[in-house]
Amino acid sequence: MERIVALAGLLFAVGCWNPGGAADEISVACLIPNEEHISCTWSKKGTPRFNYTFHSRLRRLQNYTECPLYLQKGGYNVGCQLPYTSNLKFYTLYARLAAGNSSAAWETGIELNGLVVLSPPHNVTLKVSSSSGPWLYWNVSSKVHCVESQVRYRNGDDAKWQVSKTIRAPFEYKAPLLSTELRAAFQVRARISMFCGKSKHWSKWSPTLSWESTRPAPRACAAFTSALSPLILIGWLAPVGGFLIG
Repeated sequence: MERIVALAGLLFAVGCWNPGGAADEISVACLIPNEEHISCTWSKKGTPRFNYTFHSRLRRLQNYTECPLYLQKGGYNVGCQLPYTSNLKFYTLYARLAAGNSSAAWETGIELNGLVVLSPPHNVTLKVSSSSGPWLYWNVSSKVHCVESQVRYRNGDDAKWQVSKTIRAPFEYKAPLLSTELRAAFQVRARISMFCGKSKHWSKWSPTLSWESTRPAPRACAAFTSALSPLILIGWLAPVGGFLIG
């Protein structure tokens, strides 16, 4: 059965190894998804000639241990999922990759600091009041004091998103004034801040929160007034015309 972890296109390359020619050029990358586990993958160009084994340790004096859970594709090992506990992101992961039964092995040290990728913010809500205007609120999947966020928004059918400055707790954002003629869309993303080992990677954007005014659009009123204007004008001119003729 094929198993592979999707890492949202974010890979932190730490080196290459070429045990079997151009067809087996290998690079290793690791991420810490939502501080739940460590995912390391090795990519290859062309058809692999070997099935790789992965060993790791967190201190130089420790013994290497083999991967407890391989990620497989097409019957080949393409990655490893390692357990994660608090503050491991400040350690160096020493990794060893070996090709098949070969005695040759590729070794490297991977700095885990900066490799956390949080889940997108959740419970994104917009509250609009006549007194304070529109405010956006959301929750995050990690300790609040360890996270920073950004909001992006766009009005109506605008294709371009406007992105806010970095926001730290409390997670609230005063949105731009919303026009009764326009719709608006909001998204939020998050990452570990500098206070807890700043991550190099933002989360994905949250699902889009859409807003649309429930008030009648002013343009409908304008069109109605425009249609009545000639009638009003004619009614006003009629007595004047009669007076001139008389």
